[in-house]
Amino acid sequence: MTESHTLTSPIELKGLELKNRVVMGPHRTNLAMGRSSTEKLLSYYMGHIRGGPAVLVTESASVTVDDWPYEYAPLAPAIISGWGELASYGKRHHCLVVASLSHSGLEGTSNFSQYAVVGPSLIPDVDSNELPKVASKTEILEIVEAFMSSARLAFEAGVQAVEINASHRSILRQFLSPLTNQRLDEYGKDPSLFLLQVLERIRLELPSLILGVRLSIDELTPWGGIVKEASLATATHVKPYVDYITATTGGLFTKSRYRSNFRYPYPTHVDLVRALKETVGTSALVVAQGSFFDVDEAESALSQSSCDLVEMTRALIADPALVHKVQLKGPTSFPIKPCVGCNQLCNPEDSRNIAVDCIVNPKHIDTTTLTYLEPRLYPKKLSRNAIHKVHIVGGGVAGIELATLLGPRYDEVHIYEKERSLGGLIALFERRVDNSRFHLLLTYYKERLSGIKSIRISLEHAVRSKDDLWSLEEDDLVVLATGAQSTPLVYVVPPPLYLSEHTVYTDTASYKGKAVAILDPRGNTESVITTEQIAKYAQEVYYICEDPAFGSRIAQTGDLLDSIRRLKHLGVNLLTFTEIRSIDPSGQIDLKRRFSNENRSIQVDLVHEIGGRVAPTLHPFAEISHVRIGDARVARTIYDAVTDARKLDLYLLDERDT
Repeated sequence: MTESHTLTSPIELKGLELKNRVVMGPHRTNLAMGRSSTEKLLSYYMGHIRGGPAVLVTESASVTVDDWPYEYAPLAPAIISGWGELASYGKRHHCLVVASLSHSGLEGTSNFSQYAVVGPSLIPDVDSNELPKVASKTEILEIVEAFMSSARLAFEAGVQAVEINASHRSILRQFLSPLTNQRLDEYGKDPSLFLLQVLERIRLELPSLILGVRLSIDELTPWGGIVKEASLATATHVKPYVDYITATTGGLFTKSRYRSNFRYPYPTHVDLVRALKETVGTSALVVAQGSFFDVDEAESALSQSSCDLVEMTRALIADPALVHKVQLKGPTSFPIKPCVGCNQLCNPEDSRNIAVDCIVNPKHIDTTTLTYLEPRLYPKKLSRNAIHKVHIVGGGVAGIELATLLGPRYDEVHIYEKERSLGGLIALFERRVDNSRFHLLLTYYKERLSGIKSIRISLEHAVRSKDDLWSLEEDDLVVLATGAQSTPLVYVVPPPLYLSEHTVYTDTASYKGKAVAILDPRGNTESVITTEQIAKYAQEVYYICEDPAFGSRIAQTGDLLDSIRRLKHLGVNLLTFTEIRSIDPSGQIDLKRRFSNENRSIQVDLVHEIGGRVAPTLHPFAEISHVRIGDARVARTIYDAVTDARKLDLYLLDERDT
């Protein structure tokens, strides 16, 4: 990380001095309830306010009751008191709290409100296929008034700034876009009219309010939609009314580009932001939005004078203390935990309604999460002050995370790793994934470990019994974080055919030029990464799943369509809606197409099952205190590994403090 200058420098916004150039943007949290604020939602925002950004924009709230885009979506009139509390808290910490107002239009749903969705024209949403009701002029003016009344309520509650969403999932963007606006009236002849009416109405009524607009500069659809030239013309029209413009990308067919994952090599679109800044000049500040995962990227955008502020939302989710760490002079002593750009939990747009989270920095872990079952997994003979030394067997994510937590509190923390380097599974595949950011997580851990004096690391040190642990004493705590063993779990795969996960990344020669069947009972990010890895070397690859689509659980990451395109380019045979009837030791796999009952057989040399891993057998440590975390407990994910480490840390803290 280079030393930051512009990012931490102050800037003025309508007479208000912002302490730095960092913005936490609006994002879905699923923490509201009954369309209003909750203690969890306020606590989440307050934690990020304390982290140091100059501006925090709240989750977009609907301005009308009939717009209910997802179950836990906030409603502006119902969440006003929460906004007021946040605004007051933000002032004490010199953070400007901005209330985001929106109407999702045709990108909403009638599931919760039981009202028809409305849109500019009879154009359905590409995700839901729900056909909207065409908004009448009367309904448009009612929505304009709803934006105005919501802004007034926020202002009266003490909120200094309001942001109007004309970008992601917004009816205002839908009116701006030729893809969705095919009207013949004045709202079709002047696509920006609706947005201008909203902004003009608010500015006229609330002249002292700081007013911003979130504007899609390019929908990234070359065949139509919003393009740079049209959006710059719109910016020229809106700049007399607003104090800042947040530049975004993406639209109806490119929703994933609004919050791109690490697969996209140039997600920040600095060229578009620069063009916008040249258009508005000094009349309004310009905020860059995109995949600004790193401080260096944000600093570069600012130093090139292409923007005035930068949204670093996902980077702040991964490390809420990012701003404070940038301001400190010793970055080596206080490394920033990196966002890996996975979009797995920070973009919770799925039917499970999970709360916003982060795989490298779990949010919702405290003493209340230590359920009645959790302590039963920990040693019974732990004494509050007896432990002075900890032995962690396994240097994967779970083991390293735990060491960084316990190291500052204990006299000695030993990490034993049988491989040449730390990192576990992610160290195996991170170099083989295009644009991977997992190596940044490993770098973070190495920097963090090096700054803790009590930690000792023994590489190429296999632990088979307690005799392999350095100076083991009776009251020492032994933590087993040894990872998992590859094995088929769902399907019966003859051992000679089975291609293990470890072999996939360490011995490409074993399957180079061969026919490989990939069985996928999970449909997650691992499905994409592993299938691509195998397809680069194998001669023929069959991807087989019972779901109707490949990688059914990666849609929320924004990589579904592009991953299918990549696999097609690699020649992968995608056999979806397909059941496996039998796998013969000769390599013949009998398949049945679901619903059609069509039967077919394929011949392969090897079979790999996605996620086929089991925890290893218990080490012979029964007579001493020991705990299993991460994959040594149950084979799961990076998120679960970090969560296990933090829960054990909380448990030990609770034991020591009682």
